[in-house]
Amino acid sequence: MSGNLAFGDVRVGSNATRTLTISNVGNSPLTVSSITYPTGFNGDWNKDKNPIAAHSSQDVTVTFTPTAVQTYSGLVTVNSDKTGGTDTIAISGKGVNVPIFVNRTLPQCYVSGSVITVTLNAVPPAGTQNYSVTDAPPAGWAVSNISDGGSIDPNTKKVKFGTFFDGQSRTLTYQITPPSTETGNRQFGGNTSADGFGSDIGGQNTFGQCQNHPADMSPMDFVITDNEVTAYGAAWRRGNTWSIAPNPIPIGYVTRAVALWKGGETYKFDPAITCPGCWVNTTATRSGRDSTSSAVRVMPAAYIPGQAFAVSITVRPGSDVAGYAVQDKIPSDKWGVSVGSSGDYDAVNHTVTFGPFGDRLERTLTYRITVPSDASGSYTFSGIASFNGLQELQIAGSVTDKASPGDVNGSGNTPDLADAILALRVLAGLNPPGVFASADVNNDGKIGLEEVIYILQKVAGLR
Repeated sequence: MSGNLAFGDVRVGSNATRTLTISNVGNSPLTVSSITYPTGFNGDWNKDKNPIAAHSSQDVTVTFTPTAVQTYSGLVTVNSDKTGGTDTIAISGKGVNVPIFVNRTLPQCYVSGSVITVTLNAVPPAGTQNYSVTDAPPAGWAVSNISDGGSIDPNTKKVKFGTFFDGQSRTLTYQITPPSTETGNRQFGGNTSADGFGSDIGGQNTFGQCQNHPADMSPMDFVITDNEVTAYGAAWRRGNTWSIAPNPIPIGYVTRAVALWKGGETYKFDPAITCPGCWVNTTATRSGRDSTSSAVRVMPAAYIPGQAFAVSITVRPGSDVAGYAVQDKIPSDKWGVSVGSSGDYDAVNHTVTFGPFGDRLERTLTYRITVPSDASGSYTFSGIASFNGLQELQIAGSVTDKASPGDVNGSGNTPDLADAILALRVLAGLNPPGVFASADVNNDGKIGLEEVIYILQKVAGLR
């Protein structure tokens, strides 16, 4: 008898096979009457394989089917009409659970109230027919943006993926948001199943609250340096992903980093305060919320498709401001943007960014935007001015392709002499730029004498 019958590790409930060879080395036919196997093993020998001719052999397929996590061993015994009548060969194997094939990856820590991405790398064992993944985030954390057709179980609040019937590797993701009041370490649970047999999810399962500001990386030492501030600010301006959540980088986190750096560099974490205000300087500092700060947008009330116009935001920081920044989200990624040296265009988030500025100087921040030729209707701009990471002012604005009657230059103001002069230039056939035909008064689709008279009457107070 010959053959390697050491099966090694085999998943509980699955099968593995080896070949046992029975050789007749005598000069007469050999008849095998039976073959016995220890628990967990069996074979395919039957009487149709008898007799084995002299100097010939027959193969037996031996199957190992473990039903429990344990070691199986013993002897395979062949009963035959040879001299002595029996022969044996050792056999062994071990039943094991499904190996861990899904590993969880988390950021280094969480910031209360900030979105975090959970990544589950699934590499199912070879031969897997179908599998599923169930992850259990900390209780009370909001779940969103589940990939690969996954869903949240409304009863258990677990995130479930699958069943997948192709046995292929996948990178599964979902996002979670801890409550703004969350503190301390939190645990993830979860399990996987492959062909009816389960295992745990490996990788990271303990998640601690961030004690350091995300900018504080080189090293994490509760000291905000100039290099850390500028690196963090540059990533925010360009829309780059930062290695520590939250992402995209919130403008308030940037200005808080500036305020900490300006306020003495060393800081501490105060879990009683909502972030980014949770990081406070350890030395005395005056930088805080200042109600006298302001941010005002100026831009036309109307646009002409295919043409550009200027947007300006005048920022007046209060006396307690140590650092501030401004971001302005444009209506669409199809609109062209041109920004000066003090700002950047974040093409990832379609946002114009200015700063962060480590002072309290008043600034008028400008950029130009080109409207697509097929634009129509009204569009909204949405801006934020952040001061010290403690105060955010909303900067709203909108533009439309319809100017009000007599507002020939689309300024949004009551018709004035500038509109009258522009209308007269149109009337004289000079074709000046920046004329809004939608400002016509008599609805004839053009600017003419009626508009000139209307504007002059408005200027004279006769209308």
